[in-house]
Amino acid sequence: MRNNILGTRLYMHEIIQNSDNSQSTALVLLNTRRPGEEYKPLKEMNNGNAKTNKAWGNRFAFLHVEIPKLSRVSNPLDFIFHSKKEINRKRSPLAVFLNTKLWGVVDKLKGPEAAARFVHSTVRNASMTISNMIGPLDQLALGDYPLSGIYFASAGLPEDLGITVISYMEKIRVVLKMRKEHMDPKKLKSCVENAFEIVFKASANISTAKM
Repeated sequence: MRNNILGTRLYMHEIIQNSDNSQSTALVLLNTRRPGEEYKPLKEMNNGNAKTNKAWGNRFAFLHVEIPKLSRVSNPLDFIFHSKKEINRKRSPLAVFLNTKLWGVVDKLKGPEAAARFVHSTVRNASMTISNMIGPLDQLALGDYPLSGIYFASAGLPEDLGITVISYMEKIRVVLKMRKEHMDPKKLKSCVENAFEIVFKASANISTAKM
């Protein structure tokens, strides 16, 4: 996830002059389901039991995370560590709890349409959205056809740039979704790949130095 944030900064650096210190915000999507609060079989969920009713719907929250400025970091790993520290600080239980409760209050007082407008405006005011999830370790099959890859992306959101990351069979799959004609997709892809390469080399150099 943090490599993609670095890749976005590198893209901004190439496209816009003096953008290294520009204020940019990433909206990080978090799953707020508690451990053990899994989805139930559809038949059980239709029983109308109060406990199984909680299995319906998504449980998520948004965190506003500042994208580090390139001028504030001396090397790529500093950028990664800064991003990690910022995300961990913002994803405290209290912050997530208050975020979720706020949406609940809007939903109860003004209805689901108002809650949807609230989410829409939150996404629209962010520079980018980013989400990741852990996928299966073993290969899946649809019928008798093995799946070579799994990807996911959000739909219907007004963000200029959306990044989703999923692991599948211990390989990372990254999806970059952007507004049409708003960004150069080939250049952005190149910057993200460059970010992964830079971080990999920096990490390898540290490992070699310690040996």
